[in-house]
Amino acid sequence: MRQYIVSLIFVLFGTLELFSQQITTAGGGMTPGVVCGEDSRVSATHNAVGRILGYAANGEIVQIGTGFIAPNGKLISARHVYSDGANHSNPAVHWVIEFNVPASSSSGQINHPAAEHIYTIITDPPSKLGTLDYWIFDVELNSVTGEHPLRKQGTSLTLDLNGQMALNSNATIYGYGAKLSSSLNFALQSSSGQVTWIGSSESDVKYEIDTKGGSSGGPVIQNGVVRAIHREGYYSGGQCQNFGTLLNAEGFSLIYNSDWGYKTVYLEQTKYNSSIFSGVLKRWWNNGYLSYTTRKTLSLKENSNIILAADTNLIENFKFKEFENTTIQRVLNENTPPQNTEYKSLLVDVKNSIVINNQFESTAGYNAGQIEFKDPWFAANSSPYLTPPYGYSNLGLNAVFHSRPSPFNPKSSGSDIGSYYKGVFLNQSGSPDWLPPNYSIRASASGSFTVPSSGRTHYFHFLNWISNPSVGAEFQYPENLETAVSFKQDNTTVSALYKGIQLSNNPETYTNNGQQHFVRVKNSYLYSAYESMGKLFIEEKMPNGAWTLMNNGKPIIQEQVFSSSLDFVNNGTNEDDKLLLAYTSQNSGYPVIGTLLLNGYTDAVLLNDFAIWQSDNMHTPSELQPIVAVNGSIKFMIVFRRVDSDKKGLFFFPGTINGSTVSYADSSGYPWYIHGTNQYSVNPTISVSKTAANEPVYWIAWQQNSPSGSSSDIYYKQVTVHSNGSFTQYGGMMSGGSGYPWNRYPTITSIGNSARVAWQGYVGFIEDGMNKTGADEMEESRIIFKSTDWWQYWQFGYNVHKPNINRHDAENGYIFGWSQNGGQGIYFANNTTLSTISTVTGLQGFDVQISNGTDKSTMVANSYKTTQQPYFFTSSNGLSTFMKEQNLRIGSGREGIIRKGDVIFKYLVGDISRNGQEITFKAIPDTINLNSLGIINSYLETEPFTVNSNTELLYSVGFMVSDSVLGAEELNEGDEIKFTLTINDAESGQQVALLDEVTYTKNALGNYGNIAFRATMEGMPETPVKLKLTVQSNFEHISSLARRVNVGDVVEKSSTKTIAVASPLIVTEYLLSQNYPNPFNPITEIEFALPEQSDITLKVYDILGKEIATLASGSYSAGRYTVPFDGTSHASGVYIYKLSYGKGQSITRKMTLLK
Repeated sequence: MRQYIVSLIFVLFGTLELFSQQITTAGGGMTPGVVCGEDSRVSATHNAVGRILGYAANGEIVQIGTGFIAPNGKLISARHVYSDGANHSNPAVHWVIEFNVPASSSSGQINHPAAEHIYTIITDPPSKLGTLDYWIFDVELNSVTGEHPLRKQGTSLTLDLNGQMALNSNATIYGYGAKLSSSLNFALQSSSGQVTWIGSSESDVKYEIDTKGGSSGGPVIQNGVVRAIHREGYYSGGQCQNFGTLLNAEGFSLIYNSDWGYKTVYLEQTKYNSSIFSGVLKRWWNNGYLSYTTRKTLSLKENSNIILAADTNLIENFKFKEFENTTIQRVLNENTPPQNTEYKSLLVDVKNSIVINNQFESTAGYNAGQIEFKDPWFAANSSPYLTPPYGYSNLGLNAVFHSRPSPFNPKSSGSDIGSYYKGVFLNQSGSPDWLPPNYSIRASASGSFTVPSSGRTHYFHFLNWISNPSVGAEFQYPENLETAVSFKQDNTTVSALYKGIQLSNNPETYTNNGQQHFVRVKNSYLYSAYESMGKLFIEEKMPNGAWTLMNNGKPIIQEQVFSSSLDFVNNGTNEDDKLLLAYTSQNSGYPVIGTLLLNGYTDAVLLNDFAIWQSDNMHTPSELQPIVAVNGSIKFMIVFRRVDSDKKGLFFFPGTINGSTVSYADSSGYPWYIHGTNQYSVNPTISVSKTAANEPVYWIAWQQNSPSGSSSDIYYKQVTVHSNGSFTQYGGMMSGGSGYPWNRYPTITSIGNSARVAWQGYVGFIEDGMNKTGADEMEESRIIFKSTDWWQYWQFGYNVHKPNINRHDAENGYIFGWSQNGGQGIYFANNTTLSTISTVTGLQGFDVQISNGTDKSTMVANSYKTTQQPYFFTSSNGLSTFMKEQNLRIGSGREGIIRKGDVIFKYLVGDISRNGQEITFKAIPDTINLNSLGIINSYLETEPFTVNSNTELLYSVGFMVSDSVLGAEELNEGDEIKFTLTINDAESGQQVALLDEVTYTKNALGNYGNIAFRATMEGMPETPVKLKLTVQSNFEHISSLARRVNVGDVVEKSSTKTIAVASPLIVTEYLLSQNYPNPFNPITEIEFALPEQSDITLKVYDILGKEIATLASGSYSAGRYTVPFDGTSHASGVYIYKLSYGKGQSITRKMTLLK
């Protein structure tokens, strides 16, 4: 067949000179007789009438005839057109029919139309030669257009299968008859005439219509309907007649109406809900694609192959989605069905703001690793998307996963790999059936990534799939690594959520320092319980091992958890493997307290008692603040805040662990009340001894806020649960003498028959220095530490956060730790050396937890840093390793404290050194009862030290009233608090020098001063002395003493003053010293001395006597004073300064400012 086609193309596109002896023309034997008189044929056009050519094997045209298109797509001609050519001496072996035939040359040479109008005739079945002179045949689809002539020509001729014609009626014949040496030679002509005879067989008809050879097979038309097929010309006895075969000829109707398998096929490409053709739809034909930009109608045989390719381009944000009801693959390749059909390429709008990523601890903006995406509509210019020879196509239901870097955006623009996806479709599949095709996503089960916030590599476990917003996407199996996903709206991020080891997204998971989250069990395993992403996780660390997540990285329980507290069982039995937790959750919006018992070695949840108690009103579950403690007899207590509509305060559930269950002391399930608590009782903390006791003693502390919100105190209770089901409780205030109005965030551990409590002392105030000038907002926070059986207080650090305390088994020891300076350092103190602070190197973060241990070497700090997500934990080595020499300078001080109501007055002295050598304070036995101001004053002094003429004494003081407004309300007229700092003879106790005196009265409440002093002792004989602070008050009050310890100085200084302690140290006359330095630029200091309390002024004048500054004014006690003078804003020159006192008495000196 190919040789015929090549030969045909060669001939068809040339001009062929015709020779009568070479070409058989159908009806060619009829000479002038077939033209009745004058040749009336005229040039004609008709899209449904074509020229039939028969080619011999050597390419010669040996037969010419006429054929036409019937409405059902079949083509019709005369039988003898085919048979004469087939029986030619050089028989025709290849047949074509041409449409839109051009005129021949003026010399009669025929021309051929373009190849797209030439069709090869199928001479094998289904071509049918009738018993009479008719031929019904089919053609192959055009080699260029792939179309059938019925669709390409766009028309056909209507047939009258009854073949009725009337005598003397007019008819017209179209044919490609000969007209030699003329441009109409074998070009389409038409002629009309009358019907002259109807044969007796009713299948023959005669008519006087001019024809010539080549017209055979042409349609005989009456009134626009074909009634016969022209077959031959006849001339006899001068009569000119032509013959035709009526369409009622034997067998014609049967053959014509037989099903040859042709079906109408429509090709369409539109946007969703539109009837307008969009883009370019392609059809594969003859080794290439044909492009259609409008709706196309084809006639194709049933089961013939059709290959279509939808547009690959994005058209106004629409892309190919499917051949409707057929396939979602861009290249359709199938056999046509046994019915008329439409192939419609459907374009659907896409969205471009869908993001798929890995999310670690629900941390926005932190992406790493790879994400896998399967898109049934994705195609790439690579295997496996190549479908030879038809190009590249999406894989549809056979789509494969591709790994993409997280975050991944399958979008419609840009230059990255995401743009290859051209966006995604919304609402593709989904619940309840999840019928394919689906988008699918797949995550890795685990992986290690470097986390920017911690700078460390963390191991992550896949948790589940999430969507942001939650309604933005739906997952078929959200807990599985691989799942189908249906995107519901644009601007949605779909995330593989990963849980990282030592990470959390909850900034408050360690914030309640009274809740225990970090424990060491008997076999030295460490456990850390915390909340992240609304779930409870527990991590485990074996000795010398790494941290791992229990329950294979999944939450311990599925309930949402808001806060929790952890303790362990340690009673020397097989119960040692158990962990007990109390947690808060929600039940239909109501906060609940739950109990969780699990096996720490196997991760098995033994008991999840979801709601041992439920609140009767809706509030934030974290307000319940549950805490739990377990003793050595597997007795436990859960304490929580209750903020119900009718009951408010702290309540507790005592109980017992029984194997894999727990029982509660009150079988009714009603919690017991801690006396003295109310809605202002917050931040509870609990501890109990791990020794066996059937009647355990629990130590509970909490923060008690004042109703006004202006202060808070720390209270404690000792609660004993008796074996008969009753309980006793006693306790009281811990913080009355702490020196701070705000006492908050307690943490407690039981030691023998008492407990140790640490908390944060806080004050916010206005700085108002000794010179009564300037006002800056200030705040101060320190760790306060006290035992329930001590009178003294300890203060640690500066700018501290919340403390945490725990104990070890050796000698009732304990360690408490804290962070300070915005979480930049972690510090701790221990029972053996409270006067020393150690720093935990390598740890940072606001929140810190201290584990229990067998001794200090097995106690570990775990910090939690929340400055950048994901927030991270860091655990230390054994804390004893940090107690070695760290070259830290530890400052110390003593503070005298007076409290009246909620107002605190205090004075601190510390950072004392003589010629660079630290001066320590008098030791205070732990057993001493500091229950009177006299006893307190006896310990507000240093150990003896010697001074002489070469001594330089450094010390710092800080004094404050916590609230000057409230102080004025609390103090009565005549009430006075006086703090006096003196140097006393170490042997006689006699005052050697008055260094400072601060008095507070109702009308004198200077708020705050932090000052460093440098005292020189020029002329001083060698003398043993003490530095002594004396506190005095003339009204009923609470007095206390605090020991302050800090890394570095204990006083944050706002200024430094130099004073001279002359010999004799007692001032006996008024003195005004020469300023120093002199001359000066721009600052100098002026010292004056008063032998008694005096009203004085110290002023500066220029040389002309004009007053320019007042350096001191008011009533001053006896002593020595130094004040600065700043000449920055004054000109160079000589100035006079004058001390005025008494009744018009004064001392004057000069000083020189040189710039």
